[in-house]
Amino acid sequence: MDPLEEAKHIKNIAVLSKEATIEYEELIKENEQVKNENARLLQDKHEALQKVKEFHRVSQLVVEEVSAMQNHLEIEKSCRENAEVLATKLNKDNKNLKRISAMYMAQLGKEVVPLDLTSDEDSDVNTSSDKESRCVSEECQKQISELRDKLVSILEEKKELSFQLENLKSHWEDMNEKLQEEKERNTALTTKAVEQNEVLSKYNKVSALAVEEYEDMEQSLELEKDLRNKAESFAHEMLVEQKKLKRQSQFLMEKIVPSEQLLEALREVVVLTGTIENERIRHKQEMDDKEEQLKNLPMKKEMIALLKRLDLLEEDKKELELKCKISEQRGNDLKHTIDELQKQIHLAANPQPPPPPPPPPLPPPSTTTSNPLKNLMALVYKRQQASRSYNVSGTEKDSSNTLGGSLEDLKQQAVDEMMERIKKGVNLRKVKHTDRPPVFMRKSQESAVQELKGMLKSSKAGTLTTVKEVTEENELERILRVRKASTENNVNHGSSRGTMGMMSQSMPTLNTGNEFIRKGFNRTHLKRELSKNANPKTPLPNSGPSQEEGDDCSSLNNLQDEI
Repeated sequence: MDPLEEAKHIKNIAVLSKEATIEYEELIKENEQVKNENARLLQDKHEALQKVKEFHRVSQLVVEEVSAMQNHLEIEKSCRENAEVLATKLNKDNKNLKRISAMYMAQLGKEVVPLDLTSDEDSDVNTSSDKESRCVSEECQKQISELRDKLVSILEEKKELSFQLENLKSHWEDMNEKLQEEKERNTALTTKAVEQNEVLSKYNKVSALAVEEYEDMEQSLELEKDLRNKAESFAHEMLVEQKKLKRQSQFLMEKIVPSEQLLEALREVVVLTGTIENERIRHKQEMDDKEEQLKNLPMKKEMIALLKRLDLLEEDKKELELKCKISEQRGNDLKHTIDELQKQIHLAANPQPPPPPPPPPLPPPSTTTSNPLKNLMALVYKRQQASRSYNVSGTEKDSSNTLGGSLEDLKQQAVDEMMERIKKGVNLRKVKHTDRPPVFMRKSQESAVQELKGMLKSSKAGTLTTVKEVTEENELERILRVRKASTENNVNHGSSRGTMGMMSQSMPTLNTGNEFIRKGFNRTHLKRELSKNANPKTPLPNSGPSQEEGDDCSSLNNLQDEI
């Protein structure tokens, strides 16, 4: 955008903001005027209500007084009517009596005159009484007329008061209508003021954005001016230098014939002109890039705001993931605690069998040095032979097959079987103190346990002298000696001694067993595997080789406890 257009835009925004503020002030003044008028109308309404209440009170008093006078008049009227009725009755009775008396006087004859006199007297008395009654009735009539006049005046006053009351009611209704109109006008003005406030807030926002945009434009203009000034100064310097070089070249061309220095100077001039042109192109490109950047500034601001929101959302996500991990960890802990409690309940419901009896005393140590790997291999083959049925022919075939096999197969088979036995564990049986195994089986078990203990002790001390002695022998002599010993043992001692032949057969594996020991067969791994794979469940007691296997397993468990 051009600076003139920006200035016009800013002026328009300023004019609009001024107009909005002026309209807002006018609306505030109108609102104050409406509030004052509303207060005045409320005061007039209050005064009119007080007047209406006063008129209502006076009219109530007048109505009460008129009702009392009407009651008095009705009472007097009823009394008068009763008196008139009584007077008419008395007149009728007097007339009847006069007729009767006249009839009797006519019958008597002589006594008519005095009776007439008496009748005259009576008539005089009656006339006097009638006059008195008439006088009394005239006074009453005067009072009645006065009361009638009063009643008429009171009724007129009542009518006037009713007219005034109706006028006041109509005036009150008009005032209520005006008040409602003023309220509606006030609500309309308040809504208008709210709308104007919203418009003003929008104008403020727009003006703030315009000010920010104006500041950004000013910064960009200053930057462009600086760049332009620098470019102009650089171009001016380059022009000055170019002119100098031209003058020098002309002077040199006039003075002397063109030499090598002159040619070099001309080349430099050409190079400098090329660099100047390149700089001018680069500067133009930079100016275009700056203009594009200035155009894309609002998009960048939106991008920055969105990136900030994205960072906040990522932080919230991390917090929620942390909470989820904590809750999962708590759930796992609760699961572990539940499993432990279930195990404790199971152990409480199913108690463990009693511990096995302590092992018998150790035999005296042998004079010859024991090889730990040899003892371990012997123990493994002994257990392998004990798990099978005690068949002499089967053992002889197995021994012949193993002797016929290669040495590598024997070594690998022994090591694999040993590791599988250690990993899988052994099914133990219940130990009874009464049932004791035979003496030779106990001795073989004790010797196996002692050999394993000696193996562990020798691995602690690091004594591997026997392995070194065995490696010094010739391989052929060793194989022949092993075969001879195995055949003699198989012929002489049968199946009970076949295991010893297998033990001697495993002697060729000692050469490579040394390498196995060097590679890291340590005590801690054996202990960990034994503790991991030990199975507390015991099978039912059987006869034969299973009993010997159970004794071996009990001795292994005792050895594990000692470790």
